[in-house]
Amino acid sequence: MLTAIKKMAEHHIGALLVMTGDKLVGIISERDYARKVVLLGRSSEETRVEAIMTARVVTVTAKQDAHDCMRLMTDMRIRHLPRGGWRSRDRRVVHRRPGARGHRRAGTHDCGSGGELYP
Repeated sequence: MLTAIKKMAEHHIGALLVMTGDKLVGIISERDYARKVVLLGRSSEETRVEAIMTARVVTVTAKQDAHDCMRLMTDMRIRHLPRGGWRSRDRRVVHRRPGARGHRRAGTHDCGSGGELYP
């Protein structure tokens, strides 16, 4: 788990896609870490990503627009929404971020070499 947290800090991102080869097997976020490791007094070095990741990942295709993504994130109560071709290098994560006047808007970050974790 410590490696995942360091990778998020290094790339200034709040979540990592958990991959086995080209297959998306989960997602792990800073919030998962805080709630499932830190608050429970678990060891960052001994806890494995697989033990706390979300394995049932909601995803979208590149054809879905930002409004569809925001609606889905609101309905599913999620903050990170992977999109793109999972068999290619075109992987991005749509995420919620604060916008002007307290509203929230969608942003994306690249999940190329910096946004993946291979367990």
